[in-house]
Amino acid sequence: MTTTFLVAPNAFKNCLSAQEVTSSLIQGIMSSGKDCRCIPFPIADGGDGSGALLSHHLKANEVTCKVNDPLGRLIDATYGYVPESKMAIIEMAEAAGLRLLRSHELNPLRANTFGVGELIRHAVAQGARTILLGAGGSATVDGGIGLLAALGVRFCDASGAVVEPLPEFMERIQRIDCASCLSLNDIAITVMTDVDNTLIGPLGAAPVFGPQKGATQEMVEFLSTGLGHLERIFTAYSGRVVGMLPGGGAGGGIGAGLHAVFGARVVRGSALFLEVSGFQQALDECDVVITGEGSLDQQTLFGKGPFTVAEWAGRASKKTLAVAGVIQDREQFGSVFERCISLSDLAGRNDDPILNAKTLLTEAGRRLAQEFNR
Repeated sequence: MTTTFLVAPNAFKNCLSAQEVTSSLIQGIMSSGKDCRCIPFPIADGGDGSGALLSHHLKANEVTCKVNDPLGRLIDATYGYVPESKMAIIEMAEAAGLRLLRSHELNPLRANTFGVGELIRHAVAQGARTILLGAGGSATVDGGIGLLAALGVRFCDASGAVVEPLPEFMERIQRIDCASCLSLNDIAITVMTDVDNTLIGPLGAAPVFGPQKGATQEMVEFLSTGLGHLERIFTAYSGRVVGMLPGGGAGGGIGAGLHAVFGARVVRGSALFLEVSGFQQALDECDVVITGEGSLDQQTLFGKGPFTVAEWAGRASKKTLAVAGVIQDREQFGSVFERCISLSDLAGRNDDPILNAKTLLTEAGRRLAQEFNR
């Protein structure tokens, strides 16, 4: 009897894309000599690359427009658009991503999300009524003020003068004016995150993500103070308390900003990705699920992609197998996955699991097919 494997891994961060991981696993499964069929279904959970992958699953049209990059230079950026459902799928990293800057250009006091707001404006002009915004991979810690400014929000100081929407000026802001805002009343905006970090506090946007975006310790303290001030301004404007909103610190705080001003939802991306992408249909057609990511660790259990896949598979009474680059505290996954394989375990003494990830993933796929073919 043919065994159908649903191959649904996340990306192996800084190593392979979800599509590459999927392809390598399938290559191994099909080389196993067993009677197998594979359903490729690479997944994402709100981090960098989620928008492009979701657009792929939904066969979205690719739309290109001119926007500002994190430092205000004009670039071409793309997003996905599904005309039938009037859904836009936007990746903030397209306009405000770390990948757009060279290492010497990183400057979280100046980098901003204005270009992300321009993408939203463009999508609304296209007719979008639903916007899914992936919040991963940004170079910014601006609390979303750049994005909001692009949508027509004016930030004013005590005298009523407009404050330039840059992180270095956050503490000057005393009032929010939305009189000239783009109307988003009938548009549903959802921010997809792969982290639960808040806007402020010890696990806030500045102390956790600032350093990877070029912030010195002095900058981290400055940005933390600025975001704390901004949070109070947001609350005074809308009455929404966003400082400790789970996921509000993703993307340097865009979730908190969009929620405060426009009531956007901020959600863990993994479940939304599976829901929107049609994962349930693929799950119904399979016998066994294979998922994975670069590292299976404590964070995995807090709603990362592989954990959510296992939850869905469990409800459908399907076995879930996991492949990872490394596995920390393997015993904690015993009740989640039927079997776990790490590339580190498969690698020989002189074998680099990162450089040889594709080969090792192929071997992992072969072994799992031989072990779990019905």
